[in-house]
Amino acid sequence: MKTFLKILPFFSFIFFVAFSSCENGLAFKKDLTFSDRIEEDLSLEKAKELANTVALSSEQLKTWFPNEIGDFTRISFIHGKRDSNNFNSISGKFTATRNPKKHIELNVIDGASVEGTLFILVFKAKFNDDFQEESSEGYARSIQKGNLKALVRYNSKLNTSELEYLLDERFYMQIKGKNTSPEELWDFMADIKPDNLIALEKPKVFRD
Repeated sequence: MKTFLKILPFFSFIFFVAFSSCENGLAFKKDLTFSDRIEEDLSLEKAKELANTVALSSEQLKTWFPNEIGDFTRISFIHGKRDSNNFNSISGKFTATRNPKKHIELNVIDGASVEGTLFILVFKAKFNDDFQEESSEGYARSIQKGNLKALVRYNSKLNTSELEYLLDERFYMQIKGKNTSPEELWDFMADIKPDNLIALEKPKVFRD
């Protein structure tokens, strides 16, 4: 209980971030209160469970993170605590062998721990509602792909793509591409076999 109480002061911050998202076209349904929104995004029981879950270790994340995916080869690799936050992450950059102008960057954050739970709550609040933004240079929209809800961005002028989604309501997945389409990024993610990441989850360990 003590661990979970640490995230309660952050709810006002989530509230601020949530409504600030309206400036980016991610407006909330006006008929929902903030308490309703938290319940819709991630139940308090689920948040408590996630806050008290032991995050995957750097070694576990490394065993899942690939060296090669299809035609793409990893050229850089970073893992461990992200900045000053107390949650584990892993990221890497990949370049296509046959077309070196194609680049993909994969970032994964484990939302377990108190700080990680805050991050997951903020992210879910950011894109819970459907939205779509079009311009002469591309688009940004939320989509439903299977049981995943994702944010997709594409810039035709720069030929860049980006996907963001939550895996198993715990892992934040972000993939960016240069000279790649969103479809190529989805293919890349499928080849990584994200279900294998879920299989690495440790049993729940409560610290109270």
